[in-house]
Amino acid sequence: MELYRTLVGCFIKIAGYLVFDIYANYSYCRITTEKMRFNVGGLHLGIGFGFEY
Repeated sequence: MELYRTLVGCFIKIAGYLVFDIYANYSYCRITTEKMRFNVGGLHLGIGFGFEY
């Protein structure tokens, strides 16, 4: 089994205490059996809002 993972993102302060979050997460996980080989990883994108105190 091979496993690789990376995460890139940032927080942007909008107004005083409001925070905007954006990120991209990519994983690669190859699983090999006797009959086949496949990748169970993939790309995950996300955004969010939060409060900083």
